[in-house]
Amino acid sequence: MLSYDDREFQANMNGIAAAVRSTTFRAVRSMGLNAKDRTLAALKQNLDRPTPFTVRPGAYQSSPVKFSGDEASTIFSVGDLQAAYLKWVFDGGIRKPGDAGTSKSEIWLPGWDTKDKFGGLRAGMVARFIKKAQAGSKKLKS
Repeated sequence: MLSYDDREFQANMNGIAAAVRSTTFRAVRSMGLNAKDRTLAALKQNLDRPTPFTVRPGAYQSSPVKFSGDEASTIFSVGDLQAAYLKWVFDGGIRKPGDAGTSKSEIWLPGWDTKDKFGGLRAGMVARFIKKAQAGSKKLKS
């Protein structure tokens, strides 16, 4: 006849479940941090003269790991200003009507020098474009 101590078996199973949860947590957290590191490395490698603003590590974040039942997840995010700027980079640098810095019907181009020493928009311009676009303004002031 086979006999076993149910309390000891249950304690061992609880220990195994805790170890699996801990290992899963570390694996998912590592994947989120790896996404951040690889994104920054790819930007530095593939962008021509990336600005410090574009590759600011604090703008690329992996959320804390969350468990929902048996599933673990993390969310990788890019800062709002960097995302707005990178959208233009990945769309071939083309702004379409309705994008930040444009009106709904046309592209607005400033009449003054907008480039910084990296060849990109001056500091604060993307934020101003987004703010004006969200306010529904058709004109941007320098």
